[in-house]
Amino acid sequence: MARRRAFTLIELLVVILIIALLIAVSVMVGRTVVSGGKRGKTEDTLRVLDVLLNDIVSRDGTIPSPYVEDPHNPGVFMPIIDGRNMARDEDQTDTPGFQMINSVGLFLFQLERSSSSMEALEGLDAQFRRLYTPYSEDNADGDDVVHEIPTIFDAWGNPIRYVHPAWDGAYWGDDYDGLDLARAEETTDTEMLAREFNVSLPAPNDVWAIPSVRRNIVTTGPGDLVHQMADSDGGTSPNQRPYFYSAGPDGKVGFDDANGNGELDPGEPDFNEDNIYTTAPRFKH
Repeated sequence: MARRRAFTLIELLVVILIIALLIAVSVMVGRTVVSGGKRGKTEDTLRVLDVLLNDIVSRDGTIPSPYVEDPHNPGVFMPIIDGRNMARDEDQTDTPGFQMINSVGLFLFQLERSSSSMEALEGLDAQFRRLYTPYSEDNADGDDVVHEIPTIFDAWGNPIRYVHPAWDGAYWGDDYDGLDLARAEETTDTEMLAREFNVSLPAPNDVWAIPSVRRNIVTTGPGDLVHQMADSDGGTSPNQRPYFYSAGPDGKVGFDDANGNGELDPGEPDFNEDNIYTTAPRFKH
């Protein structure tokens, strides 16, 4: 009987390498499937929100107002802006979405309790709708923050964003005017912004709950902007209609302006690249 030849060390190493490659490929395929599944679920959630927006437009004959009355303070109004509440200053500047104005949560307050709207919301999986506020416990009860309210999330656990054309583009105040961004304004004061953007409150005695807002597209840059996350995607509605978007798997928006010139240059990461939109916005870059 012939003796069976034993494997050499090189042959064993080749077999181990092949097995390792197969495992790596399997993991990559699995991650792609999971990511694709999350993207599909997020797209479905965005479609539901877009249907609700269509219901408002069909009912009222126009797009919703760019502000909503604060349910906690009658006569005080919240601007529905996808941006950062500059009236509150905390230390977590590297946290995506930190100090954001909960724009999609405020949009939900504009929905009348119609059966169709409620059925659409209740049709969403519970993991995509829950109470939320972006603020710490110390600031969550202030009059100039969006309190804990029902909010819609994407499949990665990030609040979905809502952009109204009255507040789209990018702007920031006089503390941040060193960058040449689209729609740059000279102030973060919301009342002055309202005049610039032709947004009027319902009555003269009504007031803004959030006095200071910044909506910029830059994540890093000179001076005070270094290491701060972008406030928004910085997009402009192409059809003067609100749009919804998810920040995607990385949870980040804007771009990394490493050289501080206010534009997306070669080699600078574009965090908007993996965003998911109901309507693709326009960007300066």
